[in-house]
Amino acid sequence: MLRLFVSVPLPPVTIPGLGTTGGEGSAGAHLTLKFLGDVQEAMVGPIGLALESGLRGAASFPISLQGLDAFPSRERPRVLYARVAAGQKDLAGLAERVEGALAGLGFPREARPWVGHLTVKRFPPGRPSPEALDLLRRHPETLFLMTAARRVELVSSELTRLGAVHTPMAAFPLGPSPG
Repeated sequence: MLRLFVSVPLPPVTIPGLGTTGGEGSAGAHLTLKFLGDVQEAMVGPIGLALESGLRGAASFPISLQGLDAFPSRERPRVLYARVAAGQKDLAGLAERVEGALAGLGFPREARPWVGHLTVKRFPPGRPSPEALDLLRRHPETLFLMTAARRVELVSSELTRLGAVHTPMAAFPLGPSPG
């Protein structure tokens, strides 16, 4: 079994006060379009073909990450994330293409709307972390990254004691931007 997800890869992102997400030797910065979970290895080929078909004609577009926010809320942050500013609508469109492409293979569609975000840190449950609250206060609108979505990847994620190890299984380049 492989633990798979579909994402748009990003260059490393530096968050002042936290360091760099997605640097060399890490899991790599990415915007998850769909988490597939544990999948039989024999499904990698059919998934790749479905994604290739579903993403055909999709164009590259600009992305920016700006400001920190938190799940479930800013008052009780468990997951700190950088918000997608530019590119949210285009990313949601890619996520919908992925959903449609994989529905025919038995992957259920997400019930919740897709929310573009880059997870930067997780905190244990309980009282709100002073570090998380300070970072949210310091970076409400900080611009962290300006780049472009140039490809979508099918990625295998192996969880280890030292964190996740991500291995791209297939890449789907996005075409030139229109105009």
